[in-house]
Amino acid sequence: MKIVVTGASGGLGSGVCRLLTEQGHEVIAIDLVDRGDLPVKVHVMNLLDRPAVDRVIVGIDAVAHLGNHTDFIPPDPQMILGENTAMNMNVFQAAINAGAKRIVFASSIQVVASVPRLPGDDPDAPPPPLPMDGDTPAKPTNPYALSKQLAEVMLEYFSKLYGVGCVSVRFPWMAPMERFREVPAKLAGDLRWARRLAFSFMSYLDGARLVAAILNAEKLGAGSGARIYLPASTGNFLNMPAGELIHRFMAGVPLRRPIDQITSVVDISRITAETGWTPRDNQIVS
Repeated sequence: MKIVVTGASGGLGSGVCRLLTEQGHEVIAIDLVDRGDLPVKVHVMNLLDRPAVDRVIVGIDAVAHLGNHTDFIPPDPQMILGENTAMNMNVFQAAINAGAKRIVFASSIQVVASVPRLPGDDPDAPPPPLPMDGDTPAKPTNPYALSKQLAEVMLEYFSKLYGVGCVSVRFPWMAPMERFREVPAKLAGDLRWARRLAFSFMSYLDGARLVAAILNAEKLGAGSGARIYLPASTGNFLNMPAGELIHRFMAGVPLRRPIDQITSVVDISRITAETGWTPRDNQIVS
């Protein structure tokens, strides 16, 4: 397939470019900045530049749209919401015009469990009912999270109107695994933000493997509708069994099944069934 990857120079996008190239796909990489260690040329452009996007996204089979502002930083509501939404519309419409039959979008767990960023936010807000999955209802509480939810709605629209297979992936906090080794010590002073995300995480490499698996899954092509996935490692920041983690730090959070049946705070069973993907990086080792 001929696949566009936006955000190609980032931690997730660079891994996606490498995997897809290794699998024999033709990759068109787009990012604001270049890097010299990718197997493909990076088209340096701003996704807010609609004519530039239209010039590069032509004659393609699929898009992995990973290029957005990555959080509510800086805390500028108009910029984060406006620019993310404009970038998303530019890429999605260009993909449709170019004949794409699949779109994968990097959404965020913050759609269902936003990290407090605005004045008046409750730093002790609990996570949603556990375990979370792609059916967990959206509840964005900052403009970044709202921009991601709007993109999910946009993809449902494009899927219904044009028959494109669309998957929004609500990624948890991602980083190289070596960075996660620093997390337990950092959490010692304040567990509240990590509790809000149910202590979930995922490595960039596992994220790249998931994007590639979605693009390669036959059942997720044209006519397959719009889906939402919420993936994560089967482990957690504190390296505890899920039941113990819930009992110690999330005792008041509603449970969607009995606690002795919860093996992870995020249920990835549907993702595995539909793509064959399972995470490999499941334990943080100091």
